[in-house]
Amino acid sequence: MHKIICSYGPQGSDCTGPIYVHFDDGLTVREFIDYQLKNNEWGYIGIKSTVDQFFGSPKFEYKKNQILGEMFSDDILDSEVKEIKGSGGWSRSDFIIELKEKCKKASENTIETGDPMLEKHWEESKDKIIRIETFQLSPEESFETIIKRA
Repeated sequence: MHKIICSYGPQGSDCTGPIYVHFDDGLTVREFIDYQLKNNEWGYIGIKSTVDQFFGSPKFEYKKNQILGEMFSDDILDSEVKEIKGSGGWSRSDFIIELKEKCKKASENTIETGDPMLEKHWEESKDKIIRIETFQLSPEESFETIIKRA
């Protein structure tokens, strides 16, 4: 069981404001949704994307303890949360969930990144020292070293 704390920022003229969500490392999307459904509120929960920056994509609507619409896939529900941003007022609370990057070892000499180009570079570099990085294209996107083979 993870500890989740929601605190509320200053309200604007429309009586809504930011919701700050603090949680232990390792929280999954499923655990956050289970927590939120117990709060007798309504709104939207979405996954951070460039497709729909306001509500996220995919997303679903919830009301009290019910999910209205299609729930996320198990792959998304079991993903770890990197950050949750919320806004709301009265009893409405909307949340955008940013997922942690998945990068898992597929075998001893390869990794699975979800990016076909990176996996191709990894495959072509079996006998070489290689370092591949993704770079920040905009302030909203993250960057980090993806692969380093010694």
